[in-house]
Amino acid sequence: MTNDDFPVDLRRIGPAVDMAIEDSNNTFSVEFDKHVSNYSVFCHKAKYLALGFLADLYYRENVSAFVGPACSDAVKSAGRLAEYLRVPMVSGLGDLALRQQYPIDDMYNTTTVLSYNIEKLSVSLVSILKHYQWRHTAILYDVDEVFFERIGANLVLDFRSDPYFERPFDIPYRRDTADLQKLLEDASRHARVFIILAQAKQFRMIMWLAYTLGMAEGDYVFITFELFPSDWWGRYKEFTSETIYNDAEKNYGVKKAYRSVLLLNLMQQAGPVFEKFKQELKDRAIRDYGYTYQEDELDNYFIRAFYESVIYLAVAYNKTLEEGSDVNDGYSVARKLWNNSFEVPALNETVAIDEYGNRIADIDVVYLDDPETTVPTFKTDYAVSLSSENRTQIFAVVGTYNGNLVAVKKLMLNHVELNKHNLMELNQMLLLRHNNVAAFVGACVDPGHISVLMEYCPRGSLEDILENDSIELDWTFKYSLINDVISVSKSQKQLHTIIYNTGMTYIHSSDLKYHGRLKSSSCVVDGRFLLKIRGYGPKSMLSAENQAVSKASLNHNSEQFQNSFYLAKNNNIMDNLIRRMEQYANNLESVVEERTKAYIEEKRRAETLLYRMLPKSVAESLQNGKDIDPEVFESVTIYFSDIVGFTALAAQSSPLEVVTLLNDLYTCFDATINNFDVYKVETIGDSYMVASGLPKRNGTLHAKHIADMALAILKEVFAFKIRHLPEENLKVRIGLHSGTVVAGVVGLTMPRYCLFGDTVNTASRMESSGEGLQNRDKTGTKAIKKKPPPHKKATPDIGVRPGAQEESASPACMQHTSLQFGRCVTSGYFHFGRYMYGRMVQMVYDRISTTILDNGTS
Repeated sequence: MTNDDFPVDLRRIGPAVDMAIEDSNNTFSVEFDKHVSNYSVFCHKAKYLALGFLADLYYRENVSAFVGPACSDAVKSAGRLAEYLRVPMVSGLGDLALRQQYPIDDMYNTTTVLSYNIEKLSVSLVSILKHYQWRHTAILYDVDEVFFERIGANLVLDFRSDPYFERPFDIPYRRDTADLQKLLEDASRHARVFIILAQAKQFRMIMWLAYTLGMAEGDYVFITFELFPSDWWGRYKEFTSETIYNDAEKNYGVKKAYRSVLLLNLMQQAGPVFEKFKQELKDRAIRDYGYTYQEDELDNYFIRAFYESVIYLAVAYNKTLEEGSDVNDGYSVARKLWNNSFEVPALNETVAIDEYGNRIADIDVVYLDDPETTVPTFKTDYAVSLSSENRTQIFAVVGTYNGNLVAVKKLMLNHVELNKHNLMELNQMLLLRHNNVAAFVGACVDPGHISVLMEYCPRGSLEDILENDSIELDWTFKYSLINDVISVSKSQKQLHTIIYNTGMTYIHSSDLKYHGRLKSSSCVVDGRFLLKIRGYGPKSMLSAENQAVSKASLNHNSEQFQNSFYLAKNNNIMDNLIRRMEQYANNLESVVEERTKAYIEEKRRAETLLYRMLPKSVAESLQNGKDIDPEVFESVTIYFSDIVGFTALAAQSSPLEVVTLLNDLYTCFDATINNFDVYKVETIGDSYMVASGLPKRNGTLHAKHIADMALAILKEVFAFKIRHLPEENLKVRIGLHSGTVVAGVVGLTMPRYCLFGDTVNTASRMESSGEGLQNRDKTGTKAIKKKPPPHKKATPDIGVRPGAQEESASPACMQHTSLQFGRCVTSGYFHFGRYMYGRMVQMVYDRISTTILDNGTS
């Protein structure tokens, strides 16, 4: 590839490939003939061009192995063609993140990738999160950059499939349109650990926004990836950029926010061998390509990976020849070093390949802190780890010994002689056991790795606590910590004489007698806020400047100790602790009361929702753990209705309009039925089912309630307007029937209260065979209503089970709330009648008839 901006164009990786070809001939006696196909487009187009270049090289130039291409998308497309051609292909840049998920039907059996692997990066990140028991994560990733989009999507997939983590709050965004501040605010309500995948310039902007939102106080952790320092993604270890933050406040804010940042990057080579390698590349680039590398450009991991790609092929061919196998079998050559490793002499390194052809790359975890500078800093870090380096307690150097966490302190010593005297001192340290002395666990005396293992105290050092603005200490608490090391008592001559007690007394009364330099960083606090001394002995391992001072030198009679210091001891610390516990208990009571109110309100909302799904009596029985047996109801009235011409209406409406129509209509129905002693059973499509007389029996009143409700619904239908078809008049068919039904709860998931029996079927048939804007009831319902027979229109027998029964049509133009006279048009004929279940008399019927005859209607 040729592109001045891309970090792996031909001018940058060409010298490495040329050098690898020469080294292959000199070291492995494998001579390669180089053929170059060069393109100048980015990944989104390269995935198409790569196939053409690969085919040309194979068919026209008889190439037997490929190095490249330099892009994940292109590697995927070219890898499939290489698999088809059975030609080995090795790339120093790219990733096949999902290849190991499909090992059986793999399409990349001849492709080896020697750069990074997203799966391995994900495994490293997951290990860190699990080590510190971080479960709630937010993943913000820039989808405009291929690397960030790929790793972000893969992390989301991995976290969702890992039951250890809560579902990640994933936020894909576009760098030019995203409101980063709002994204941070939203994510902060779900997570404490932020994985941010963005260019360095935008990452600094995000950290500034985190500072302004108060997220830089140690309550949040931010993790990002930098494969290597480059101008392409930016340089993440630069805390500020004067072109962006040309003011002191932003510089300070970003520096403070960076204290909570973990940076993961690919491990870089170092040492004289690598320096020699880089110098030869510089010389070749100038001589052969007219290109001068920038100062740190040869730290580019991928340049080295392309060199290793050629070496990989040389080692694979050489091994094939030694085994007497066929070098033309590209499939065998390509996989020769899978699940194996090979040496790279020019880099003095060993490269390991997994069983899927991906390089097993080492990952560095870097905790970012203020860089070395001569400019006065604002404030020192409040957290210093147990190691001698400047790190936060959260990222202290810890290890596991016999199943217990231990703090590891590396000593700046090259060698320790284990003579009899030193072993005796180590044994004395091992025997020290006191509540105010950090226990000595052991020591590592390997040259170059001399370390001391001490008891791990999760609260960090006393310096951590004193410098942490989020921890407020009153003098009672400070005195308690001081008293763990020394105690102050009143003597007859000196009011302020310090008498050694607790930790210091114990050490000086022991055979060891050395406590080292006593300072806030050498005092640690355990989980119970008990202060302990560390850094004591052995004398042979302490540097001269850290040697213990004598016991007498700590006797201090300075006038800076005021009377109040002594008087603090008169305040009984237990009394203070009891007082604090009482305050804490009172606070807990108020918290419990608030939480109880919130629980009761949430319970009320849940019960309300449950009562809308099931009858209240049934729901309460289920809540009490009782079984709901099917129950027979001897006398019940069932109501069915549906929309006339619903299929035609739906055909001229969009799905969203159909849903809106049904929601409006049934919301209207639901409000109407609340005025009657009825129970809504269900809605299915355009069908609406209601019953009365169950689950609470009401004698013979169920027919009256259902009939009144049906008329009330008809009244609402007359006034109902369809939003998207305001000129269309909605019609409904209604069927009623009374009889015996069986009711019960059916199912465990989404349980429903269902009705069964011939009464239900009959009511449904009454509705389906009816006509628009008309109630149809059977003689069973009429008999229960106990009313004079209405003026009826003869209707055909529809063969309803269990036998034909007399039917009546109640005209929709009559309403139970008032008397209205006039013409009711239903499907082209007239219906007049009288009913109201005792509220209408014969004279009303006569008035209706007279009014209609006066209008000239027959």
